[in-house]
Amino acid sequence: MPVSFSNYWRILRRILIALIALMLVVSAFLSLPSVQTWAAEKVARSITEKTGLDLDLQRLQYRFPNKLHLSGLLLRDEDADTVLHVGHLTTDLQHFDRRFSGMHFGRSVIDDLDIYLTWHHGDSLNGFQKFLQVVKRKEGAEKKPFFLDMDQIHIEHLRFELEHEDCPDCFEIHWPRAELDVHDLVVHPDTIGARMRHISFYDPDRLNLRHMEGQVHYAKHSSGFSNWLLMTDSSRIQGDVRLSYGDTKDYTSFI
Repeated sequence: MPVSFSNYWRILRRILIALIALMLVVSAFLSLPSVQTWAAEKVARSITEKTGLDLDLQRLQYRFPNKLHLSGLLLRDEDADTVLHVGHLTTDLQHFDRRFSGMHFGRSVIDDLDIYLTWHHGDSLNGFQKFLQVVKRKEGAEKKPFFLDMDQIHIEHLRFELEHEDCPDCFEIHWPRAELDVHDLVVHPDTIGARMRHISFYDPDRLNLRHMEGQVHYAKHSSGFSNWLLMTDSSRIQGDVRLSYGDTKDYTSFI
């Protein structure tokens, strides 16, 4: 006896309901604080084992269908000095490609971000450069290109420090308060680009950047801003800026 279309639809509907129910159960399970802590520890341990990075993560939360929330992310260099601290990060994971190490995120919001670039006494590298050295050692000869695309990233309560302990006369940065809103961030092996909607920071020793916007790009032989607008408490700069050079370490000409 042939099976009618209504029977097929009834079976398909039951399968869909079962799949949705399973996803909701998994989402509810991952909303438990004890499970979030366990998941965070497992992810941090896995990253540490594979990359050699000193990483701590307090909580990892998943919400159906693709919402991720991280709390208490701490990255240290090989001297156990803090390089990066993220209080809270919420993002939409749109795509993840393990083969090509590619990630695509939707809207990402970061609250309470600390970045430290410090050259300690006797060091020729800052903490972030030491972190990159660890990554390169782990990548070895089988290095794969990394692709990152973010539709939007909004950062509140950003603190940034750059300091040379052996060079008191060198340029230093201490931003106790900054904000950033960037769209269409692209990080590919040969280029970095973004559309800055708003960047501002407060520097108690120098100037206050009230607002900066524009399209920014960084490539192997050129970098710069287009449609650039910069506003401080007492000045306004607008236009295009382009740097061209033979190598990223050699800014030989300015156009």
